[in-house]
Amino acid sequence: MAKAASPIRLQDDIMQAATLAGKRNHRSAAEQIEYWAEMGRKVAAFLNPDDLLSVSAGLAKIRLEPVFGVPLDADTVFCALEAERSNGSLSQTVTRSSVRYQVSPLHPGYLEQIDGNGVRVTGQFENGEFIAVSETAFKTAKIFMNGRSQALRLPKEFRFDTDEVYITTQGENLLISPKKPNWDDFFNTQPVFSEDFLADRQDVIAQERDFF
Repeated sequence: MAKAASPIRLQDDIMQAATLAGKRNHRSAAEQIEYWAEMGRKVAAFLNPDDLLSVSAGLAKIRLEPVFGVPLDADTVFCALEAERSNGSLSQTVTRSSVRYQVSPLHPGYLEQIDGNGVRVTGQFENGEFIAVSETAFKTAKIFMNGRSQALRLPKEFRFDTDEVYITTQGENLLISPKKPNWDDFFNTQPVFSEDFLADRQDVIAQERDFF
């Protein structure tokens, strides 16, 4: 709560009461008075001064009753969401901000910032701030490391058809090459024949032919 810029003159009995009440709740006298003022401001939204006088005089009582919300039907909620998604209104109700974000279809791993005029800017969030990325940055490969795992992002025109690549070091440079298929794994998946396979087969005797 913001502090007052100038002191406020209060009666001595109020300060004494605030000091005693604040000790029970580990508050200073000023903090206790602020607490009372905040509580009074909230209660005043439901009770008028006449009601407060009646309660303080013992002529009326305040009864607290819990308020239970109406239980929601999950099927009804999901049906409504599906209907809004089908007609295209769901994306409008998710956020009222004029700026929206979506996954960039041209640059995987990046986001697109779309303003109210439909202008798209590609970038990513850093420390909670959206940073636009220039087109030249997409020409550079980037390696992400997480413990012993590594992930590689290549420019679109330099991407391989394989999901795994080899990364080797040559001086200060990194050489990236596609990982070739392991033929041992291919042959290991083929049927295994027994040792006596075709053991009973007899070789055909070669036919003798006359020379011209």
